[in-house]
Amino acid sequence: MKPEQVRNLYDRTYAEAYDEKFVHSVIDQIRTADGVKHLTEFLGPAEAGKRWLDLGCGTGHFLSQFPNHQRAGLDVSPSMLALAQAKNPGVTFTEGSFTDPQPAWDAAWDVISCMWYAYGLVDSLDQIHLLLQNIARWLNPGGIAYIPFGNPELISGAALPDQIQHPQGIVQIDGVIWSFIELEEGKEHVHQLAPTLDWFRRKTAPLFESMELRQFAKPAPGVLEAIDSDWAAAYTPEQVMILRKAHA
Repeated sequence: MKPEQVRNLYDRTYAEAYDEKFVHSVIDQIRTADGVKHLTEFLGPAEAGKRWLDLGCGTGHFLSQFPNHQRAGLDVSPSMLALAQAKNPGVTFTEGSFTDPQPAWDAAWDVISCMWYAYGLVDSLDQIHLLLQNIARWLNPGGIAYIPFGNPELISGAALPDQIQHPQGIVQIDGVIWSFIELEEGKEHVHQLAPTLDWFRRKTAPLFESMELRQFAKPAPGVLEAIDSDWAAAYTPEQVMILRKAHA
């Protein structure tokens, strides 16, 4: 997606409905709670003084759960940022893309998050790679990047090989392009990108010391079945990538 498409999608009406539709929904509230739990671990107590930057911060929900910590947010949608600012008085927010250079942020953050699948709201895998490079540049030595993984296998419902052997070379499966069509609102999240885990491993290896995968908790029994039994049977909990930058 292009920045103007994202801004048009996340307009004021959509932004105002976003938290109830996703963050607090019966499907996602367990994942939301796990995100807060994980961030609590990595940020530590407020007196530790760790600095946290949330990229694609949306309505600022996650930032609002840590009112005593040093926080900042970035988002391309002015409507989302207006809500984030209202929830987080005194916090600095920046309107723009996480692929843009921000020299003042170099080695300035202890934790950087990019929640949900925000990294996929760009035009190319090269831009996601640029985001990863920015995160590595903006983190302090020993800092942590917290990025929920939009698994293309879960999105597509199909097992995808990392590579396919070809008589003349190798076919590398780098990810999928997908769209999310919301029937009631008529909103279209068009041509989002979902790189494979293998792609992330290859691109992050030169930038970070390690990658850890954690699994989000599964919704309570009966929650998914009440929505769609076939979907509930096929449901697999999502994961989050935790990237650690090497100490100097």
